[in-house]
Formats: sequence, C-alpha cells, structure tokens
Amino acid sequence: MVMDAQNCRRTHARHSTWFDTRLVCGDQVLDCRIKNISVGGAWVEIDGAFDAKSYVKLSLGAFGEFACEIVWQNGTRLGLRFLNNAEEMAEVIMGIAAYG
Repeated sequence: MVMDAQNCRRTHARHSTWFDTRLVCGDQVLDCRIKNISVGGAWVEIDGAFDAKSYVKLSLGAFGEFACEIVWQNGTRLGLRFLNNAEEMAEVIMGIAAYG
C-alpha cells in the first residue's frame, strides 16, 4: 500500500462509502454524499453552493445528527471532523456498514 503525505497524517482509518444524507447549518439544509468516513470525521460532497461555517451537523438518518467542524473545503467537497467521542462514532460507523 502506497502512503502519501495526507494518509500519514490521518489518525483513524477511513472507510469508503456512498451514503446519501444531509448537512445542516442553521436553517440551511443541503443534500450531500459521504464519500468516506472514520471515527474522527468524514469527506462529503454537497449539492450546490455552501457558505462554509465553522460548525455544522451531519444528519445520518436513523443514526442521528452529529456535530462537526469543517476543517477544509474545496468547491463542493468538505472535510468534517466529528465533535463526538470516537467510541460513539465507531458504533455509528458499524451501523452504517451493517444496515446502510
């Protein structure tokens, strides 16, 4: 496996997925897709323009809404860091993997 500089900085293993969901920022709700996820954060692609705020909620359907900090944005792609503890997010990720 080839490691690039970005992968060397990662604290948690990422899991590729294609999970359609929503990103909530105040009154603004955007459809989005989770491209990959870990207990520490997620990479999402949003539909449409978004005035990036520092903090948002990622809605994961039946799994709930999770507070996130936007750590990077490149056009319609956002990098999110979960503000929940890693153990809680590990359970959510297992649920997504098992039940989608």
